Amino acid sequence: MAIIGKIRNRMGMLLVVLVGVAMLSFILGDFLSSAGFFFSGERSLVAVINGERIRIDHFDKLVKEKENYYMVINNKESLDNAMRDQVVDDVFNDLIFQLITQKQYDRLGLRVGSAEFNDMLTGEFIHPIARRYFTNPQTGQFDKNFVQNYVNNYLLDEANISEDQLPAWRNERLKWSQLEEYIIRDRLNNKYNNLIAKAMYVTSKEVVSQNLETSMSADVRFIAKNYSSLPDSAIQIEKKDLQAAYEKHKMRYRTDFASRSLKYAVFEVIPTPEDRLNIYNEIFALRKEFEATREDSLFVLQNSDSRREPVFLHKEKLTAILDSALWDAPDGKVVGPYADGDTFKLAKRILEKTSPDSVKLRAILIATKLQDGKERPGGKELADSLYGVIMSGAATLEEMALKYSDDQTTKNDSGDVGWVKQSAPGQNLLIDSAFAAQIGKIYKLELPIVTAIFRVEAKSPPTRKILVAFVNREVVPSKATENRVFNQAGEFVAKHKTREDFERAQKEGTVLIRDEYYLRDNARQVGGLEDSRRLVRWAFESEVGEVSAIEKFGNKYVVAIVTRKRSAGVPPLEEIEEELKPFALREKKARKFKEEIRTAMEGSKSLDDIAPRLQTNVQTATGLNFNSYFVPGVGYEPAFVGAACGAQKDNIYGPFQGNNGVYVLQVTQVTPGKAPEQSELRTKVREMSTMAGYRSGEAQEALKSYAGVRDYRYRFY
Repeated sequence: MAIIGKIRNRMGMLLVVLVGVAMLSFILGDFLSSAGFFFSGERSLVAVINGERIRIDHFDKLVKEKENYYMVINNKESLDNAMRDQVVDDVFNDLIFQLITQKQYDRLGLRVGSAEFNDMLTGEFIHPIARRYFTNPQTGQFDKNFVQNYVNNYLLDEANISEDQLPAWRNERLKWSQLEEYIIRDRLNNKYNNLIAKAMYVTSKEVVSQNLETSMSADVRFIAKNYSSLPDSAIQIEKKDLQAAYEKHKMRYRTDFASRSLKYAVFEVIPTPEDRLNIYNEIFALRKEFEATREDSLFVLQNSDSRREPVFLHKEKLTAILDSALWDAPDGKVVGPYADGDTFKLAKRILEKTSPDSVKLRAILIATKLQDGKERPGGKELADSLYGVIMSGAATLEEMALKYSDDQTTKNDSGDVGWVKQSAPGQNLLIDSAFAAQIGKIYKLELPIVTAIFRVEAKSPPTRKILVAFVNREVVPSKATENRVFNQAGEFVAKHKTREDFERAQKEGTVLIRDEYYLRDNARQVGGLEDSRRLVRWAFESEVGEVSAIEKFGNKYVVAIVTRKRSAGVPPLEEIEEELKPFALREKKARKFKEEIRTAMEGSKSLDDIAPRLQTNVQTATGLNFNSYFVPGVGYEPAFVGAACGAQKDNIYGPFQGNNGVYVLQVTQVTPGKAPEQSELRTKVREMSTMAGYRSGEAQEALKSYAGVRDYRYRFY
């Protein structure tokens, strides 16, 4: 019994411990997985701007608001991918302005007061956006009264707006608020840039000095000891050499953004000759049916890849094949299949006619159906009334179009549609009617969703043309071809697991391997890969050496490997060792060459004595000045140019280190510079304007850099 008691006691303690551990694990697990703690909290960050941590829920809310605004101003129900990308960029830039730029403006005391803002709308100095936006539809000119009426209308309380007008009023008010914000921000930016521009000054002495330096010239004799003359394999690079190169050059690699470098294999899916033959046979099988059918538009819709309506063509618009086969052929004639680029086509002549190519049309369009398909109350009655007024002579079509037309594109032009071309029969009933109408006569035409009141004002001269229908089939890869290329990519993945594997395949040339260097986190695509944003996201979520799954972009299968990972700021030595090796090699070669040259210079009084000891020749360069960038026979050598322009005549100067070698030079001739001939004031203004132009942009970038902006949008978009 005692033993059983001990077991019971120990089991009780064990159960207490187990239950306690389980409860603690449950609590900690729930705590650690909650948003905002450790990794999950960091993963919700979309940006860090001036210390502000922007989380995805807040950022996404701003994106949706901006998307709504873009849909309103563009009168669209949805946005395409390009516009969505633009919205995300705009929201990010808005946050940059609010959290960095605006705060800087506040510190400087920059403001746009109400009087100043009103002056930009209705005063003496009208803002360009206001001029463009507030145009009187009747005069086509900027109108201050039009601005005031517009603003007063959208400053009203919603309670004063009728229910049927409220949606449109809200949309216009949204437009106005965004316009107001843009004008104010633009004025603040101009003020800030002007502050910087006015701080740029060039003194008279600087103008004279610069002119003297750039107009002087020097002729030199020199000896060059090029780095390329010593093989890299002859130099041993040690860790201390790389460390020294890092300390000297690390700021070259400092960035305000993260980046990745990739190698990626591309497997393009293109049609094979067998694929082309199969598609040719498919469209060839349609020829007899195409000849026999009388429902040409329906046949095209059911059988053609492009589904293009029949079109009237002049003789000069026909290709050589169609001109010879269809122009004088009987109606119903079919040509093809024939190749047109990556497409096989059948072409059928339907009919011939001689008629004008286009008509000049003016029209009033009155909507008779609502967007939900229901009848618009009073729409038909309004159209009938307008037609009666115009036909009675009480008002002109132009006057009624300006007041009542629902077609916003032509309303402000008094219903002027302009010249319209002939369409395929039945494609556009209004245009068909216009071509059949008499010039100058008023017509009323009831269409499915609108009633049109129109007048044809002119017609082009009649010309001969034929109506042609096309059936085409694009030459695309077959499923078998697609599978074959995918399997090739799969075989590549199985055999290539490291960067060295990719580099070997790149050298062998058996697979197309491309490089992408310094890919930014906000990049929309990699190289020329179509719609490859998700590859960018993968690169930033992966580690160096990680190989991607097989992904398809457009007609290409891609397999990528991350070769380099860079964080914002100054990268550590380990990340840029490869880039630093050329600098380290150059430094060691330069030290060696300097010692050799100093030894050769001992007891020598001329370059002609020194050159044979170095087993090289004396070279010459003429006409060097401070505007020189390249030295003949040497290359891009700012240090050489500086030495040549600053050395005393006949003195031997060196050895000194350059980009491409170590040099010793002697100035043989100096042509003094000239004082400015043109107006000193004009030169100063030009120089200050040049300085101000790029300093303004640098100031904005400096603000962002100082604020420590970190962009993590790649995680979500």
